[in-house]
Amino acid sequence: AVLDMYTDMCFIVIAQACGSLFWISALVIFIIGVFIAQILVPLAWAALVAYSPRQTGDKEFILAKVLGFDILYELAPDDGKPATTDVDSYGPAYALAASSLRCCCEDFAQTINQILFVLSAGKNPQVLVSIAIGFLSSLLNLSMALFNYCKPCQ
Repeated sequence: AVLDMYTDMCFIVIAQACGSLFWISALVIFIIGVFIAQILVPLAWAALVAYSPRQTGDKEFILAKVLGFDILYELAPDDGKPATTDVDSYGPAYALAASSLRCCCEDFAQTINQILFVLSAGKNPQVLVSIAIGFLSSLLNLSMALFNYCKPCQ
């Protein structure tokens, strides 16, 4: 996710340097998809959870996800039941929500924008790498989160 964020920021600079207007849409997508959907919304959720009367520890996992420590999300509670959102099993549901936000609100739109840039301005190796890294890692992350949430192998 952090590498994808870096390549998306580089794309804004590349598109602007090439004189393409795709940098404007890339900046808008980055602000909405990263700062609002992936940082501000989870921070607001963590703040809301922090001041709730129940203390389940989920605010720490939300903050870990926001800060890019996705590996810590593996330690979030999971009762082993498929498709549950119980207090004892919020980990898979939160991971699915975070992955869906990232894929739908930022990576899909950014990929389309970057493909349109490549089609109009020509092939740029760094933009091609950004397309591959961003969308493929996002789909893989979403697929794994969906699999962990549904637990079809039980």
